[in-house]
Amino acid sequence: MKSNVWHELAKAPRRSYLGKLQRITPVQDRWARSVLNMWGQAVGGDTAPTGSCGVIGRLMIVSAWDENKGASIVKTVEDLHKLGYRGTELFQKAKEIINPRNSFSNLFARANEGEEAAFVDQVVLKAFTQSNPIRAVAIQYYCERKDMQEIACYLNRVHAPHLTLKQSIDRIRWCREIFNATLFHLLKSEMEKETLPIAA
Repeated sequence: MKSNVWHELAKAPRRSYLGKLQRITPVQDRWARSVLNMWGQAVGGDTAPTGSCGVIGRLMIVSAWDENKGASIVKTVEDLHKLGYRGTELFQKAKEIINPRNSFSNLFARANEGEEAAFVDQVVLKAFTQSNPIRAVAIQYYCERKDMQEIACYLNRVHAPHLTLKQSIDRIRWCREIFNATLFHLLKSEMEKETLPIAA
């Protein structure tokens, strides 16, 4: 990563300097993190922190959902995960429970996770330039699977020794919050655009 991106992040005295945060609910944040974990796995490799993350995102991409439906999807997947379901088997079983009608019109518009990840990647590229510190943090967090503490330590040690570790962690958290919320709204908007012609 270019060091000027990290210096720009270090100079931000508060979150508003990095960009506008559109608030999202906890279920919306969970959906965004699930989709972004799937994207990070496809783009950067490695496995997601929990095996159910990608499944939740994939199920929520498919169906129109509100806060209650989202909470129901999360609970169903977590319960199945506790019962030992994993990967494709977890996804198929959850889909059967959540959408018992086996209708082809309700299947994914995208054939596989690779296409879904490419779709998310295009939205990320539209939303954040290469010189944006939010994008730099998101790549480290979702694609390289580094946790917030590790990224904050890097920022503090290499680019911003004048900041305390807590100040560095705050900046990483701000980036993650803005990234998740921005991507949630953009992905939702893009998915609505794709479904409107089908509904008409």
